[in-house]
Formats: sequence, C-alpha cells, structure tokens
Amino acid sequence: MRIAIEATQAQKRILAGMGQYLVNLLQALRRVAPENEYLVMHNTKEWRGPDFGPQFKPVSYYCGKPALGTLFKLNAVLKKKEPDVFHATCTLGIPPQPAVPSV
Repeated sequence: MRIAIEATQAQKRILAGMGQYLVNLLQALRRVAPENEYLVMHNTKEWRGPDFGPQFKPVSYYCGKPALGTLFKLNAVLKKKEPDVFHATCTLGIPPQPAVPSV
C-alpha cells in the first residue's frame, strides 16, 4: 500500500503537539507495517526532518505560502504520486476535491 502523510510539522527542531504525534506515528508505522511505502508530504522546499527509513520518501508540495501549497499544488502532487490514501494531519487540511481518498 502507498500512504501519503502530511508531515510538515515533524521537521521542527523542538517537537510538540502535532510534530511529536507525527514522529511517533511514522516510527510506529516503520515497525508495524514496513511493507508499505510512505510518502512523507511536506510544505517546505526540502525535507529537514528525521530519516525514517528507505520506505519513507519525502515529497514536497511547496508553493510559497502554506495555504497556497494546500490549495494549488498538493492535489496535483497527490495525482502524480498516486497514493492509495492521504492522511492530512495539520491545520492546512485536505485540498478541495482531493484526488485520492483522504482522512
């Protein structure tokens, strides 16, 4: 299964709230479901978070401002990468009319 997870907040130097949740989630997925491929979605030019392993691939949907990336680029990136499901985890939410099943 190919799972896309919005993980921008996991890049913070000091983790709290959503960032800590994401790091814990991704580490747990590495242990319990290593057969899956994970697209670690982020709204920054380059990934600056932890390396969770070879099945975790950082994918940027950066477009200047965070809200613009969600509105204008995230859906196009999801269409291109074709995940089975997208897990939105931050306050940026799910793009309008998502291209893939979304939580």
